[in-house]
Amino acid sequence: MDPYLLVKFLHIASVIAAFVAAGILHAALLRLRAAEDARSARSAVATLARVGPKMPLFLLALMLTGGWLTQLHWSFNLPFAGIGIVGLLVMGAVSGVVVKPRTRTIYARLAKVEGTLDVEHRALVRDPTLWAAAHIPAPLAAGIVFDMVVKPGWAGSLGAVAVAVALGMVPVLMSQSAPVAAAALSEEGAGIQ
Repeated sequence: MDPYLLVKFLHIASVIAAFVAAGILHAALLRLRAAEDARSARSAVATLARVGPKMPLFLLALMLTGGWLTQLHWSFNLPFAGIGIVGLLVMGAVSGVVVKPRTRTIYARLAKVEGTLDVEHRALVRDPTLWAAAHIPAPLAAGIVFDMVVKPGWAGSLGAVAVAVALGMVPVLMSQSAPVAAAALSEEGAGIQ
């Protein structure tokens, strides 16, 4: 069997596993953001705590198999290889520097809270920085996958990743304007102008 094909399979399997785990994490963040009570919020954070620590393993598997594929068949000087490596490092950094510490803070602050979340705790579970950071890895990964498949030059590789991340930020921007729109609608319905 051709070693390149075996490593390519392992690389694709790592991509699939990482996307599945990212989907679980994103669903948990959606549950956290929608939580109305402490128990629901803690349940969502517990899912993040169980799945989140496995993400570095997926990133490592992607780095190792991707590096091996590049060594066997390509070159590290090619745009898709460089962008892929940097993208994986950015994903790890976003997770370690933003998502993990903020999730820990939320869990600690909700540990003794019971019942319906008050205004302070609702703001905590709807942390806009956490929400924005959560929307970086999946589109960034999609941009990297595009680069791996199409193998454009530097401008195309960077452009694909930039467009993917920008598209990933659309839900973040929409969610920030949604409370303003909801408040305007409730004021309008109440006859306030």
